[in-house]
Amino acid sequence: GGKQPECARVVRGLLNRISDSNCLAICRQIEEIFRQNARHEMVTTLQDLFRGICESNGRSFRPLSTVYAAVLTTLHQSLGTDVGGRLLDSCGAAFLAAYQRGDLDTVGNYVIFFADLLHFGLFSADLLVDMMRLFVGSLDEFGVELAIVWVRHAGHGVRHSNPAALKELIVSLREAVLRRYPYITGDTPAPEDASVSRARLQFMLDMVADLKNNKQKLVSKPDLGPLMNRIFKGGAWRVSADKAMRPTLDMLTATGTKRWWMEGAVLAVPRGQSGARSADA
Repeated sequence: GGKQPECARVVRGLLNRISDSNCLAICRQIEEIFRQNARHEMVTTLQDLFRGICESNGRSFRPLSTVYAAVLTTLHQSLGTDVGGRLLDSCGAAFLAAYQRGDLDTVGNYVIFFADLLHFGLFSADLLVDMMRLFVGSLDEFGVELAIVWVRHAGHGVRHSNPAALKELIVSLREAVLRRYPYITGDTPAPEDASVSRARLQFMLDMVADLKNNKQKLVSKPDLGPLMNRIFKGGAWRVSADKAMRPTLDMLTATGTKRWWMEGAVLAVPRGQSGARSADA
């Protein structure tokens, strides 16, 4: 146990100076430290560090999100599925905790990080679809802002991975807007105390239409090619489809011992148990 703080300090130092030019070299150094220390301690260290990165840097995390996703995907492939599995698990629980306390920047960071991990093929689109269902389910001002982050950053990835699910999300989002904000149609004036302006709602709906029709005016498709070539020097960087993990939000936030990332793991998790925010309770 005495080594743990030291290896955590070294790995934190490495992650703090990460960039697209040194990403692979840093992954190799982390792999080496991993092999010299107790596996469980190293996975716990990575869980704590990745949560800290997503939670402590406000929005300054976002430009580096893709590089951090490249690190996690690389370590997952070189060190074993429990690395990606356990990190997703702890980030999923932290995402939900941030959602329930109404922390817009942190929840937005997790959405962007997960969207980047989807581009790497680390998991199927189910997890991001569940997140958007959560936002649509309580479409207050907080939910509208998160839906905008989701459409901007995760929309194209989900459109590519699971077009049917995206279609269904768009329908439920439009229905939720009409139900909660009837003044969006322009037939009635917005109440003076309206929490979300008609302009903001219209902007969200325009983004959704843009994504649906693949126009790329308001929602541009991420072009990871140049960045991935810089990081991986032309090597393969996506996880092959048959090795993608398939977590749902309920799996990540279920209590008790669970190892959903292990092959053949069967979980009796009732869908829809992951929580609404306490503000809506």
